[in-house]
Amino acid sequence: MNKSKIAWNKLHMEQRFKPRYPSESVVRFMNSCFPADLKKRNKTNILDIGCGGGRHVKLFKENEFNVYAGDYSKIGVEETKKFLDEYNLTAKLKVFDMWNLPWGNEYFDGAISYGVYYYTDQEGMRSSIDEMFRVLKKGGKGFINLRTKDDYRFNKGEKMKKNTFKLTVHDTNEFGMIMHFLSIDDVYEYFSLFQEIYVEKNELSSMSSNLCHSDWLITVVK
Repeated sequence: MNKSKIAWNKLHMEQRFKPRYPSESVVRFMNSCFPADLKKRNKTNILDIGCGGGRHVKLFKENEFNVYAGDYSKIGVEETKKFLDEYNLTAKLKVFDMWNLPWGNEYFDGAISYGVYYYTDQEGMRSSIDEMFRVLKKGGKGFINLRTKDDYRFNKGEKMKKNTFKLTVHDTNEFGMIMHFLSIDDVYEYFSLFQEIYVEKNELSSMSSNLCHSDWLITVVK
């Protein structure tokens, strides 16, 4: 097992990395991009790429979607199953990585990847985006959050490639991790295969407003 997988397995064992409540932005995506009719939702295939502790899997299952999910970390997948079991919910879970999804072309009506795609370099991010595009049906919708170049972590570490750093920050769990950051022009270039691209910028301060957490919130339509 490589060092990256060991690190993620270790993180997913810790309670503080198993949030219980979904991101508000994912809730908005679900409610604005898919029908409210429960019969239609039962026939809507949703994929969570990098499900972590399972908070968004639970969200979509509680709202009657047909949910598939998985993570690079086997422990993450196991924790997702435990979380779903608490509520008598089930989903189709697998261990996989984001640049090699184990499904055929045009299988899903929707896909999300929250807090995942930026843990790689430029090539890895492009491959991951291309994989989401491949597995979405025509007209399928995706939601992704990515780090902007205004995030405080930008340039905090050893530069590996353009806009890619091996982080040296100590205030989060991300020390030693690879992270890739994007400008707004990068966002439109990386997602250029999609027919529609909608971008919001979300920023949150911490440590008495000294640190800026800055994300792109991206909704796409194939």
